[in-house]
Amino acid sequence: MPVRTRRGGRPHAGPGQRLADEPISEPVAAYLPMLEQVRSAMVGQDGRQHGDPRRGGMSQAAVTVEPMSSPADVPQEILDRLRPICRRLPETYEEPAWIGVRWRIRARTVAHVYTPDPASSPVYAEHVLDGAPPTVLTFRTPVDELLGLTAQGFPYFRAPWGHNVAAAILGEHTDWTEIAELITDSYGEMAPRFLVARIG
Repeated sequence: MPVRTRRGGRPHAGPGQRLADEPISEPVAAYLPMLEQVRSAMVGQDGRQHGDPRRGGMSQAAVTVEPMSSPADVPQEILDRLRPICRRLPETYEEPAWIGVRWRIRARTVAHVYTPDPASSPVYAEHVLDGAPPTVLTFRTPVDELLGLTAQGFPYFRAPWGHNVAAAILGEHTDWTEIAELITDSYGEMAPRFLVARIG
């Protein structure tokens, strides 16, 4: 059914329709299947999102997509470590992501922690610890420091998307002082300069 236009030019939705600027009354969970379909269309078989300069042309092959995850899949002790680090960064906020939890400044992600399924995402298979899926933290790093950070290998590696995205496997081995420094650097890459200047 077409969208009708009210007098004055404002569109009016017909029965069963909803305009883009109208509030959503359904629970977020009702939209998860749709969000996963959108993500499926954006992520190629090589695990890279469309628009990644390393990817080249868009592949017509079937895509490989990680299963959805929830914040509860991230160990509580890791969230307890990450939250104080991120909360001290000016105007950073936490929110559930399509998988795991992320911290953002404005609409830009500073850090993202999640527990992927290595069976459907081979890039994580080599990082399985004691038979359990790894807990992964992704963050931005200055391009000229990315190679030096990831060349040493475990627990760091280059994320399979973005030109300056690094990843860390978190666990009992984690140096949390170093993680705090890396997240602060990521904030420096993503936040406005006047906010970065406020970091003590």
